[in-house]
Amino acid sequence: MAMLTSNFTDSALDERVRKHMFDAFEASPLAYTQYFNVEQSDNYREIVAAYAGFGAMPQKSEGEAYAVDDVAKRFTYTFTSLTYALAFKVSKEMRRDEQIRLIDKAAKSLGRSANETLGVTAAGVLNNGFSNSYTKGDGIELFSSLHPTAGSTEQNELTTPADLTNASLDEALYTFGSTVDHRGKLLNLRVKTMIVPLQNEKTAAQILGSTLEAYTTDNQVNYFRSKGIGLVVDGYITDTDSWYLQSENHGLTNFVRQTPEETVYDEQGTNSRVYALDMRASFDVEDWRGTFGVEGGA
Repeated sequence: MAMLTSNFTDSALDERVRKHMFDAFEASPLAYTQYFNVEQSDNYREIVAAYAGFGAMPQKSEGEAYAVDDVAKRFTYTFTSLTYALAFKVSKEMRRDEQIRLIDKAAKSLGRSANETLGVTAAGVLNNGFSNSYTKGDGIELFSSLHPTAGSTEQNELTTPADLTNASLDEALYTFGSTVDHRGKLLNLRVKTMIVPLQNEKTAAQILGSTLEAYTTDNQVNYFRSKGIGLVVDGYITDTDSWYLQSENHGLTNFVRQTPEETVYDEQGTNSRVYALDMRASFDVEDWRGTFGVEGGA
């Protein structure tokens, strides 16, 4: 038998709403937590500097003084926490009438809204990564062939966009592995994770996981499987034929200023009870190195 809302005290209703909100928020694990560094933040703004490391060691003769090098700051990346918030009202009439199911649905929907907001915002870093309207600390979009480095340029995208195939992945692994630091030293990056939208999941799983090389009839051992590349599928990635590679050390970062918090108050003049969720976070890039993006060929 359903419990009538009239049998609820405000505190009992508050606890029920809170439980439904946070259960719904936590019910769907967010893919971005597998490809973002998630860090707590004590400030509304985090300023992260990218430094040029030391150059190669010169040969030193016996008795000769040590060569001295400086760690020079190259670029500054700024993360600003934004506030996300939404609320719903429960009227006096809803509390007195038998509308507990409607209140439950509203509470669950608000929890899902918070969950989806984080997922969409995080994936937006990848979705906007090829657009020069979203430049980063070095003045260039996240995925580019023009990142300034050591008097030259570096790239973290294929020169020509391509759908995910054995050949395009092979080219991407080579390009990714050739990445150098600010001083031009090879970083020896190795791919740990591939990130794809839902529409690319089957292709990615077959290329990475087949015992024999996928989509060929040569019965060759699948080279990519030996790489042990993990697969992350994010339904909030909007470019359906895009795909992304990432090393263990990368610059995609989520600073959490405030996890979702509930606020409950009575609205004066209406006898309505208001249930709100708000949270604060920032999603951006500390350094483009370690993340590689490919627009599909379509």
